[in-house]
Amino acid sequence: MLTGNSWLVTPSLFSSYYWYAIKDYGETEGFLKFLRREKTPTTKSQQAGIDFENRIRAVCEGREEAKEGSIIEEISDYVKGGFWQANVKKELDGNLLYMYCSGIPNFKYLISDGKRVYVEAHSWSDSSLDTLKSRIYEMLRFFEVNKAFKEAFEANWRKK
Repeated sequence: MLTGNSWLVTPSLFSSYYWYAIKDYGETEGFLKFLRREKTPTTKSQQAGIDFENRIRAVCEGREEAKEGSIIEEISDYVKGGFWQANVKKELDGNLLYMYCSGIPNFKYLISDGKRVYVEAHSWSDSSLDTLKSRIYEMLRFFEVNKAFKEAFEANWRKK
C-alpha cells in the first residue's frame, strides 16, 4: 500500500476526499482534478466567500470599518485576535488533521450565509489521533484500489 515514500496529507486533501466519499463517490472528475492539482476557475460563489473573508480580515486588522450591526461586524468581533487559516502539514475529519498539525486543542469553525453566523466546535480527545489515523488509512486504501486516483495521488502528493 503506497509505501516507500513520504506522502503529503493536508487538511484540504483529506477534506476533499471526505466530501467526495460522503456523496457516494460522486463528482469523480472534480476530485481527480483536485488530486492532479489542476487549476480551476474560481466560481462566483467561491469569489464571494473569498471577498467576504477578506473584508472580515480587513476589519480585524483596522484597514476597514464594518457597518454597525452587520454580519461583518459580528464575525469580526468574534475572530479578532484569533488564528487565521494557516498552511499546516505533517507526515502521517479534516478538522482533526488541522488540529493535530497546528497543535490546537479546541477549534471553532465559523460558517455564515451572509445573514447569520453558525459555530461548529471541535475538541481534541484521547481517541482523536486513532480516529484520524484510521480515516487517513481509509483514504489511502481507497487510492490504492482505484487506479486513476492512485496514479493522481502518487504523481502529485509526494513529500518534496
